[in-house]
Amino acid sequence: MIEREQRQTQVSIGNGGWLRVERRWGGTDVAQEGYVRFELSDDRFVPADVYIPRCRSVRELRDFPLAFVEIAANGTARSLLLDRLGNPGPQLDVAASFFATHDVGAGWPIDMLHSQRPDSDVKRVAVQHHGFTPVRPKVDTRLNVPTSRPYGDDFYKNVARVYAVLAQYEPAPAGRLAKDNGVPVSAVHRWVHQARVKKFLPPGSNGKRG
Repeated sequence: MIEREQRQTQVSIGNGGWLRVERRWGGTDVAQEGYVRFELSDDRFVPADVYIPRCRSVRELRDFPLAFVEIAANGTARSLLLDRLGNPGPQLDVAASFFATHDVGAGWPIDMLHSQRPDSDVKRVAVQHHGFTPVRPKVDTRLNVPTSRPYGDDFYKNVARVYAVLAQYEPAPAGRLAKDNGVPVSAVHRWVHQARVKKFLPPGSNGKRG
């Protein structure tokens, strides 16, 4: 195992091309954890699988430092990654296919582990795909901002509703709300904070901008 920190990012070596990534924003608690499996391509390690537990938003996925991890895999981590590349590591696509296409009973842990072996007699069954084109949800971003304070719960509920939709695809939802409503982005940050205080929105993640 090796450890390297860059902006509080720690990388650890696993078997079968896997790297574990831990990120921290102030203090010692892990703020984001992820796993990347690398494969060799033309003598260079390239990402093959990415697993981010408890990833709750597109923003968290976008913030994952995949480029930094790839640099580490081909730099300081390369020799140790090569040393353990031949050791068996989990194949997430096989495990996911197994659970998606087989009836599982009481012995499912053993069956799933058996499916990971190269000589396994567990047959992967192609999953039927029902293709569709994702459509961005429509939302009116213009808010009816009260003329006097304190603002009522109805306003903060509306802020929460619109912000939650924008956060699914906008890189800066607060900036979009500020622009569409002709207010400073700091005002939107205050609205979002108050919506979180009133529990109309879930708590924000440390180190993230609204």
